Amino acid sequence: IEIGFTKFFDSLPEPFDGLGINANYTYIDSESKIPPAAEPTDTDGSTYGELPYVGISKNSFNVIGMYEKDGFSARLAYNWRSKYLVTTGPNGWNGTDNWQGESVRWMLPIYNDDYGQLDMSLGYTFLDNYTVAFDVYNLTQEETKGIMDQNVAGENFAYYYSQDVRYSLSLRARF
Repeated sequence: IEIGFTKFFDSLPEPFDGLGINANYTYIDSESKIPPAAEPTDTDGSTYGELPYVGISKNSFNVIGMYEKDGFSARLAYNWRSKYLVTTGPNGWNGTDNWQGESVRWMLPIYNDDYGQLDMSLGYTFLDNYTVAFDVYNLTQEETKGIMDQNVAGENFAYYYSQDVRYSLSLRARF
């Protein structure tokens, strides 16, 4: 399910008549069909049952404030997505262990936790066909949190990695 809304407030007095907003929300309920031989297994031997598709968040939304007038454009965008499955058995998390005298095979699902990021874009179009643009991604330097899921209560493990601010300057031409 996806719901979206876009509106430019062109009835506002100058110079505010170029203001606008764009917002959308998406809901996806996915389920992977995993063969029994490849089904993720916890360190206690239990299985996980149904898992979502890799890379698909159940909920996501974007809210964008924008301004476009006289060749100038500006956007401030916040993008958010809920937790999503990265993999079921990544590098080194699969294994066979001799645990209490038994051979145990485990494959733990790895998720990325909820994540939101603020981006900005500024642009100016001149001579009708040329645009210079400056973009900044992840203005607030948000971190990504990864979660190694376990069925055992309180036994989830997390890792973090930083998303640096990224800058882009471009010149585009239309022919």
